[in-house]
Amino acid sequence: MGEGSDNTERLRRAVERELKFGQVREDTWSEALEETDSEEETQSVYIERRVVELQEAKSEQRKERRTKRSRRSYHDKNSPFQNIGVSKRHVIGLIVMVSGALVGLFLFFNR
Repeated sequence: MGEGSDNTERLRRAVERELKFGQVREDTWSEALEETDSEEETQSVYIERRVVELQEAKSEQRKERRTKRSRRSYHDKNSPFQNIGVSKRHVIGLIVMVSGALVGLFLFFNR
């Protein structure tokens, strides 16, 4: 159980703080209110639903990060510079250096 139950308990405490300060999601609260008969039951159902919402949002964030990371990794692996064993940073540095040298030579010979 370890990590998952710790995370669930942490989320549960966060939702309880939301309730304490009156920061409820109206749609989730109204759904919980429709299903229950008392205030305590409504809070309990709300907490459970809100924890699930937060877990799903966190899961979606992880999925998006993995997708971005895999895209970035794909582009790094398939860079034309990687084919010759040189990083993009080195190629850009070389281009800047050569451009500077050409401008210097141009200025030197056109005095």
